[in-house]
Amino acid sequence: MSKAPDHGAEIPAGADFDTHQALCSSHVGRRIREARKGAGLTQAALAKRLGVASASVSEAESLGLSTLPALARYARAIGTTVIALAYGDNRAADQNSAAQ
Repeated sequence: MSKAPDHGAEIPAGADFDTHQALCSSHVGRRIREARKGAGLTQAALAKRLGVASASVSEAESLGLSTLPALARYARAIGTTVIALAYGDNRAADQNSAAQ
């Protein structure tokens, strides 16, 4: 794994820097926060579902996440999709309608 220059997070092997940079953005963090609140979860409740400290949820909501598997864990715990967290609800709706 290599280090990303923005805040030192590790880039998973096989992931390109653009994907990593997109996940580690405040936009992803904002969408995590909005989805969590929309699901009626507190940071503490989400942290309990994930088996992490509340501070980890707070950090994810501020900085985003560094890997797709982490984003998938958050999506499952919140009850949403990776696409919705990574790109927003409009893109998720577009993906769902294209699949039908």
